[in-house]
Amino acid sequence: MNFCCCLSLFVRKHSVPIWYRLRNDFVPTEVTSPMQQFINKKHVTNSYRYLAHGGTQKVVASAFRLGFSTVGKIIGEVCEAIWTNMRLEFMPEMTPAKWKAAASKFEEKWHFPHCVGSIDGKHIQVVAPPASGSLYHNYKGHFSIVLMAVVGPDYRFIMIDVGAYGSENDSAIFQRTEFFRMLENGELGLPPAEPVRNSDGTVPIPYYLVGDEAFALKPYMMRPYSRLTVTSDAAKVFNYRLCRARRIVENAFGILANRWRIFHGKIYASPEKVDKIVQATCVLHNYLTTPDDQVTRQVVETPTEIDIRPGILRRLRRSNANRSQQRALDMRNYLAQYFMTENAGEVPWQYASAYVQSKYRLGHDWVTTT
Repeated sequence: MNFCCCLSLFVRKHSVPIWYRLRNDFVPTEVTSPMQQFINKKHVTNSYRYLAHGGTQKVVASAFRLGFSTVGKIIGEVCEAIWTNMRLEFMPEMTPAKWKAAASKFEEKWHFPHCVGSIDGKHIQVVAPPASGSLYHNYKGHFSIVLMAVVGPDYRFIMIDVGAYGSENDSAIFQRTEFFRMLENGELGLPPAEPVRNSDGTVPIPYYLVGDEAFALKPYMMRPYSRLTVTSDAAKVFNYRLCRARRIVENAFGILANRWRIFHGKIYASPEKVDKIVQATCVLHNYLTTPDDQVTRQVVETPTEIDIRPGILRRLRRSNANRSQQRALDMRNYLAQYFMTENAGEVPWQYASAYVQSKYRLGHDWVTTT
């Protein structure tokens, strides 16, 4: 079956259920004409085709025999309706219980305790808006807006922020998002700090996000040790374990782009309409992401099955510093030692994967080499 046939089946399968969710926005209650309902189903279908196929609006206009400006208006309206009607169901606000459930899944699948989400930014390539100068010009050499997203352990978007200029870095964009303000003020609803599993139970560890080197180290944000200064085995193992948890957001971006091929090239639309397109596709991504989803299964790596035996983590010195940065440093060092502690956070395959040669498994005994 060729790509066009697969695309037709994909659009036909999902566009009608989505229309039933959105029909109140397109078919007023006093309108009962079957023809009117058919026309509005067609609007959802051509919008869905535009997002999934990745062509231009002119291609969609020719395929459905509609005017170019009409197609542009329809796509904007449908994407806005998808975001308005489906966001609360498929990208709901998080509660402490939901954050804790996400942290449990992260620890079970990706072996990183108290992690509630992976954060990163994705450049969405656009045509340079008129009179925008270099605002949208990014380091990759093209024009873009930025999607800043927090992704859960199952590759679903938890929170998104869309519309930042492509010329800005991830850290600056993050500091202007609503969820950054909520994190700083303690309003995001994260569970209270508590000891990690199999530790000595004396050091409470906050719940946090994981990000790359672009983000500042905070008690609510874990980032890797600098690659220029990593010398200890504990730091190397920590970076590897954090990378396994952080790459979830990269995989989610890959799934998003493979499912919605409009992200494979430039989007020929105004920045305002691009914002609506990105918001709609993120909600539809969550709607379509299920355990038996074929697109997701192609990206997901089956987690390694391990057996972590209960044990006691050796007690680490607690810092009396009040500064947030020092707390975050102590917290990262604690987790690095936790990952190196047998019967606590250590997993048997982490040393080979992190290219650490100080330990290897021989039979059933741990052997330390010099």
